[in-house]
Amino acid sequence: MISLVTGLYSYINQQHEYCILTLGLAASGKTTIIEKIKNVYTGKPGMDPASIQPTIGLNIRNINIGKHRLKFMDLGGDDELHEIWKSYYTSCHGIMFIVDTCKPEILTKAMTTFENLMKSEELDGIPVAILGNKYDSENSLLPLEILKENVNKMADIVDNRSLHVFPVSGYTGDGLKYATNWMHQRMVERKDVKPPTIIKS
Repeated sequence: MISLVTGLYSYINQQHEYCILTLGLAASGKTTIIEKIKNVYTGKPGMDPASIQPTIGLNIRNINIGKHRLKFMDLGGDDELHEIWKSYYTSCHGIMFIVDTCKPEILTKAMTTFENLMKSEELDGIPVAILGNKYDSENSLLPLEILKENVNKMADIVDNRSLHVFPVSGYTGDGLKYATNWMHQRMVERKDVKPPTIIKS
């Protein structure tokens, strides 16, 4: 009887964990964004953007939405670290790819990196949110339409997945809850294809 009650308690209190890879070129604002997402969902202040250093390895932040835990894995964006990204493909349920809209001169490089990412068979069908970061800045020079046009050119390699482009701000939090809720919904919709990890309390 005790074991039955214990088992029922564990079942009721277990969480489903979904892993989101946060990727993009160096200094695109990946860490700032996940710190702000944590703030938006928990009310707890994240790191001061001015104090955030470039990610060398891996940063992890967790937030809860109901009984679901979203595990954000922030990976370094320097060119020499891109090979490391592949080590995490099989465990991820979704991808947030960050593009700095204040640096239109590196859009081609960002899109090439994204295209190479989408060609990985391990990521087939994984939902993707492309976040155009810093749209609130007066220095933002990359119109959302241009970003979408560049993504649409890759229709042949992204047509088997859910993909959406979002204008966001890692500083103010604008657009981040909408993008995160979209990602959460898409991952849950694919739970039979890519099951979440069960976390027991």
